[in-house]
Amino acid sequence: MEMDHGLDIAGLDRDRSDSQPETGLASLDALVKTAPATVARGQILTGADFARQGLPGERLDTVFEELAQTFAALPAVISDGRVWTYQELDSRANQFARLLVKRGVRPGHRVGLILDRSAETYVALLAVMKAGAAFVPLATAFPEERMALIIEDAGVSLIVTIAAYASRAGQLPVPHLLIDSAAAEISKQSDAPLKPQAKTASADDTCYILYT
Repeated sequence: MEMDHGLDIAGLDRDRSDSQPETGLASLDALVKTAPATVARGQILTGADFARQGLPGERLDTVFEELAQTFAALPAVISDGRVWTYQELDSRANQFARLLVKRGVRPGHRVGLILDRSAETYVALLAVMKAGAAFVPLATAFPEERMALIIEDAGVSLIVTIAAYASRAGQLPVPHLLIDSAAAEISKQSDAPLKPQAKTASADDTCYILYT
């Protein structure tokens, strides 16, 4: 990415700034006010150039759907050497959300997540929200006793995890779904966005519950 700050730094007189700091500040202020707009090439989708003000009634999953339409072919996540585009990530999340609904997840439900940092984690987060539920992160470092307490306190009805944590999930008091083992079943689902009537959650509903 190339950046043009547009300021003539050499135009600031160091000696005058040291002896008359108020003059130096005034000069800098004038330069900033008259500087051209920042130019960014090869834009990375973070930072001030991508600042976006939220709207009333807006949901995080629908915001991501809009991003997937706008930046469909651009990289969203790089995991284990694979580059996931925004469209691929959103489509996979739609498929997984449909499977979650088939498994009984409904708006207002809480879904626990025992996952490592990976593309599957982003898929799961989006899928849970698309299904209208709230996600509850369960750190892999937590002992089973603490996970069980969180599950009871948050009202978790399903655990989403991977095969590496299947034995731990099996010790918990709610059913679990292995996202990697269910890959083939997920792929059979439609990747179209869920219809509004299929996700009746409102913007006032809980997005996630975090225990520290």
